Amino acid sequence: MCLVTYQRKSIKLDKDLIVYKETYLQSTIDDSVRSLVQQFKYQVNKIYHCELGIYHSRYLGSAEFADYTSQRYYQKRFWLYLWNKLRYINPRPLTEISLGFHAYTTIKRAKSDSALTISEFMIPAGSEVFYDKTGMIVSNNIMFTGKIIK
Repeated sequence: MCLVTYQRKSIKLDKDLIVYKETYLQSTIDDSVRSLVQQFKYQVNKIYHCELGIYHSRYLGSAEFADYTSQRYYQKRFWLYLWNKLRYINPRPLTEISLGFHAYTTIKRAKSDSALTISEFMIPAGSEVFYDKTGMIVSNNIMFTGKIIK
């Protein structure tokens, strides 16, 4: 799962930011949830940290987009298709962030189905973040607030 963006450098947050993730309810005993993709277990009010995995390129034909909405956004607007090589070339350099805590900036963007819940998370001030144009965000720090939206 990757976030693909035109943003070249991370932005350092000056205040806490509320975001949303698709999760599975893990346990009612310790109020933990698990992430959809990596099955990472989040416990309430614990700040998690990781280094961001950042890759810059004009060639992202093999990029693993986080979801179809993100992929469609870039394909419709900015990609050139080379028929002979079956590769995508973008005239503007893109940044692909593979390692980090992926989330959505709005509840509406956090798609869910009957098997999933949407949980509220906080990215603390001072964290490094990348945004894309579709409402996704990746951060090097995140904390589960304990609030389940759905």
